[in-house]
Amino acid sequence: MLDVFLDPAAGAPPSAQSSCYVFIAMSTLLWAGRSLRDAAPAELDARLQAATQYVQRLGEATQGSNLTTVFHDAPPKGPNGLAALLDVLRAVAADGWRIDAVVAPNALFTADFAAATQHELPPLELPAGLAPGAFRTPPEYVQLVPSPAEHAVRRYVLLDFIGDTLTQLEANRKDCARYLMQVSWLCNEDVCSVMATAQHPEDVDPETALVFEYLVAEALFTHLLQLPESASREMYYASLAIELRKAEPKIMARVLETAVDGIVARAAMLDVECINRLSNWLAVYVSNFAFQWDWARWEAVVQEPEAAPRRSFVRETLLKLVRLSYLDRIKAHVPESCLALLPAKAPGHNFKFTVQAMDERTREVSVALGRCLKSKGTVDQALEILQTHYSQWTDVDDDERQALAREMLVEHVLLLGSKTFSHMLNAIEKFLPALQQFGDAPEAKLQIARTVEDFWLRNPQFCAITIDKLVNYRVIDPVTVVEMLFDPAHAG
Repeated sequence: MLDVFLDPAAGAPPSAQSSCYVFIAMSTLLWAGRSLRDAAPAELDARLQAATQYVQRLGEATQGSNLTTVFHDAPPKGPNGLAALLDVLRAVAADGWRIDAVVAPNALFTADFAAATQHELPPLELPAGLAPGAFRTPPEYVQLVPSPAEHAVRRYVLLDFIGDTLTQLEANRKDCARYLMQVSWLCNEDVCSVMATAQHPEDVDPETALVFEYLVAEALFTHLLQLPESASREMYYASLAIELRKAEPKIMARVLETAVDGIVARAAMLDVECINRLSNWLAVYVSNFAFQWDWARWEAVVQEPEAAPRRSFVRETLLKLVRLSYLDRIKAHVPESCLALLPAKAPGHNFKFTVQAMDERTREVSVALGRCLKSKGTVDQALEILQTHYSQWTDVDDDERQALAREMLVEHVLLLGSKTFSHMLNAIEKFLPALQQFGDAPEAKLQIARTVEDFWLRNPQFCAITIDKLVNYRVIDPVTVVEMLFDPAHAG
């Protein structure tokens, strides 16, 4: 049966499918190795060697690539944790294939199994025609807190149990949190420390022993930060952390804070995508506990350069918290030393055609169009106002008049819908024919997108939603968004 999984990978170039099959065989050897050592030691060595050769080829093929590396300063072992599992297999083999991390209830029935009727395994056929995305291998677990090297096998086994629980019970975060805290019941005595049952939890040191709660946190953040994408939706990991903290308020709050601190301390080496995911996670997590967090621990980031990873992480998290609440409330929870990371004003629009910033003829157009839109004027009435006024501007050519009219219309439609998301959608839908008429060329689409960005310069949330809706309504297209985002003018 093992050969069914190992043979397709023998000599074949590394792929998601081959890696998945080899992982299945290796994780089976972890548990079946002791029986195979006694019954067929030569065959066991041959299968272990076949897995070793594949992992080596995978390492060579991915050498120098960090596309799936969470921390870029980590030694390259190849993606998906196969090399880490191989290290565990070698350690277990050197110890006589003994695994003492968890209880083995099957050992009580050894005599019954020996006397039972033997059966030939039926032929196993692997599925054909599956997309590469169907083949997954668990990630290499990120070690957030140093643990003794002699516990590497126990650590892997427990993380494997925790990771399976976390994945299998995704549909119900409350059940998942409850069962996660019970995984420690499967451990043999003295395998790991459990802070929830310790007389003095504050004295438990994760650097001298395996601490169960820290293993749960490592599994959670490893799955959250898995590249290129996590196995479940990002929100699942935030909601699961919230349930874990509710189950053990003091202990899990401390554990999760320590874990986040450990990741943020290495932010300079953390993949940018992972920084963004962790920022999203922390914003949702903190917002569920009255926005309480010790921001003073990161006040030193204010002195770091504007684009420094740690500063970017803290600033992005605070801005997301503003979106989940409001600016003054977040300011009340942030020490004065960190207020520089928050905007001076609440998120709002940046309407270009204010009275003070216009010449006389531009003011006439803006006032006329503004009155039309506020009095629930029609699309045709708005277009007629633009045509009537700009046709009198004989000192500019037709293209410039069209560009001026386009900008004026977009600004006023955005202003009309600036109150709420619902107002914004209604305004866009009402004047959709005019917007589509003005966005008839690539240059026109790009001007519309840039006008939206300038209007919502101080409100990234409204900007993103408005751009998204304009793409959905085909006023602009994805190419427009790409051109706008990668414009060199965005630097800084």
